[in-house]
Amino acid sequence: MKPDLSTPLHVGSNWLGVDSRPTSTVAVLQSRKNRYLVVGAAVILDTFLLVAALVAANVLWFRFEVPAANVLFYQHFFGAYLLARIVCLFGFGLYNASAFEARSLTVLSIVEFVAITTVLELGVATTYFFYSETDVFRFSRPALLLKAGIEVFALCAGRIALIRVVETFKLLQRRTLVVGTNAGNAATLLGKGRETAWRSVVGYLDEEPLKDRLENEAAFLGKPDEVARVLSEQKIDELIVLADVDLRNRVLSQVLSHTLSIKVLPRGLESVVSKRHTYEVHDIPLVEINRTSTSMTTLVGKRLLDLATSTGGLLLAAPLFASLWVIYRLFHGGDMIYTQPRIGRDGRIFTVYKIRTMVKNAEELSGAVKCHGRDPRVFRLGWILRRTHLDELPQLWNIFRGDMSFVGPRPERPELAAGYQADDPAYNLRHIVRPGLTGLAQVKGSYDTNYEYKLFYDLLYAFNATVLMDLQIIYYTPKYILAELFGEKNQY
Repeated sequence: MKPDLSTPLHVGSNWLGVDSRPTSTVAVLQSRKNRYLVVGAAVILDTFLLVAALVAANVLWFRFEVPAANVLFYQHFFGAYLLARIVCLFGFGLYNASAFEARSLTVLSIVEFVAITTVLELGVATTYFFYSETDVFRFSRPALLLKAGIEVFALCAGRIALIRVVETFKLLQRRTLVVGTNAGNAATLLGKGRETAWRSVVGYLDEEPLKDRLENEAAFLGKPDEVARVLSEQKIDELIVLADVDLRNRVLSQVLSHTLSIKVLPRGLESVVSKRHTYEVHDIPLVEINRTSTSMTTLVGKRLLDLATSTGGLLLAAPLFASLWVIYRLFHGGDMIYTQPRIGRDGRIFTVYKIRTMVKNAEELSGAVKCHGRDPRVFRLGWILRRTHLDELPQLWNIFRGDMSFVGPRPERPELAAGYQADDPAYNLRHIVRPGLTGLAQVKGSYDTNYEYKLFYDLLYAFNATVLMDLQIIYYTPKYILAELFGEKNQY
């Protein structure tokens, strides 16, 4: 359904028109309390086990006579060492909700964590052994390897025991809403299997109720188009979509601004964008496609990268801005900066800043339309700025403020996005991340690339974003600009 654009747009408003505020603050606080309790218990348990593994490995290797030099490093840097390892556990996703529900994912992540941190410790120990001129600290490499084995066993055993406690007391049980009943084993999910340690299926949405009655059947709560209302009324934590592609996209376009876990059948694009967040619920394969799959490490890393690049970019661009300001004052009607409303993360409207490249009041007659080729509304200097993308440099301020990221889907105007969303409701999924100054769709395509193709790359980035991917896209962006200037095909 096309959004209503008849009302004025305000910075900070929500273009999606969905009220994501929960109806019961008490219920939300209780859910958060349980989650914080479980994560806190996991952090305390892991800290104890890491210390125990370190002590046990050295005591066993040195047969209860540990040399003082082998423990001196840990005595001096004990707090920093433990903090760094707990931060790494967060980075490996071991405190996400999925790490408590999927045991296989938890064990795999623990093995990866121990393997990588052990390699780093061995690297430090080897470097110190060859290059240190003093013998203040000593590192026993066999003891480090023994510690790694003890850590894998201890962390896995401790986490599985904690998961058993969580399951017994249903501390992380979600209130689940199911949309559609097309999956092969949906009857089990909606019937006798609707109440488990991890979820309680409160009801389902479909075009009509199930014809055959089920044992312990979940309630029929309405049609799929009513999903936004039901989410708020029923205080839903998890949405499972078992509908066909068209209905699924309609549903997802309505729930984007809600903070909840969203799982769908892996059809087409979701098989690409799901990363490792796969689940089996009563033999129904599901993938998690919402922003909660992005790790805290990636979120923090991206923000630090944004602050560094925007600050440096604004300082470097300051002489250019000053020169252009003089030129605009003398030859192009004064105003250098042009502002527009754009759609940001979660559909929120923000003001984007650009260097004006068109004549004043260019859209009074044409309305909101894309600029194509040698648009007569663009003056000569503006055409040069557009071709080199220098007109986008003021958006570094948007990045610094947090409206945008350096890398992400390009922010679109609400008037144009409304048409794209009407054609394909999945278009709204690109708004789960901050828009960017450059993006995967830009380095893979061009300014005039069809929006359907750009959408594929935007979603591919949104669900797989990492700091390394951002650095790769930033590296290839100048090549993309040069290729566009010379009329060549992008090679990224």
